[in-house]
Amino acid sequence: MQDIIHKQKGFTLTEVMIATAVIGVLAMVGTSLVAQVYKAWRLSEARVLAQQNARTILNLVERRLRQASADTVVIDRHNVSDPPYSKITFTSQNGDTYEFRQNSDLAEMQRTLAGGGGTQSRQLSKNVRYLSFSYASSTNDRLVNVAICMEVPTYAGETKDFYMTLQKIQIQNL
Repeated sequence: MQDIIHKQKGFTLTEVMIATAVIGVLAMVGTSLVAQVYKAWRLSEARVLAQQNARTILNLVERRLRQASADTVVIDRHNVSDPPYSKITFTSQNGDTYEFRQNSDLAEMQRTLAGGGGTQSRQLSKNVRYLSFSYASSTNDRLVNVAICMEVPTYAGETKDFYMTLQKIQIQNL
């Protein structure tokens, strides 16, 4: 007596359909997950770049402004198309005149050397949405606030704004 044993070779139609459906769901979820990870990565990269640029500008302004003569500080705007209070000009103790300003979407610094030694201009950053200077108090002209808003591209043509502020820079010299 020999039993005839049928061995299964291959898959049934039901098994193939279930496997195809599972693979399809995984592919959709995987694609969506990859897109979300990419979006988060680009946003994080943009945030880091904006923070680095803003910190560089704020640190430079703070370093120079602390050495200013308080009675030489003037807060204004570079031209009428720029936001109000987007430029600060002052003279340091050694006689050099500094100007930090927003010019369209650029942050710029200009240094005029004492004694007619010439002028040095430098672009500090692009993608500046807003740079502002203000006095921390109407009764104390030795405290200055600086705020900056950077607008950086993230993904798919979109942009993200990042805002940083440095409050109450103490001008050391009278």
